[in-house]
Amino acid sequence: MARFIERITVGIERLARVIERITVGIERLARSIERITVDIERLARVIERIAVNIERLARGIERITLT
Repeated sequence: MARFIERITVGIERLARVIERITVGIERLARSIERITVDIERLARVIERIAVNIERLARGIERITLT
């Protein structure tokens, strides 16, 4: 009976270590996703600035061609 309880205890300890590794992996993944999200937000702002500059350029070209 004692061996049975010990095997169960060892199994639970192994399971706890596996769960800990999975938890650490999920935390790392969450940080990576957060960094990617920040990068995408920065990229969106850059693209928005480029679009604004293209619109300004188009208005400038339009003024030149109208005169």
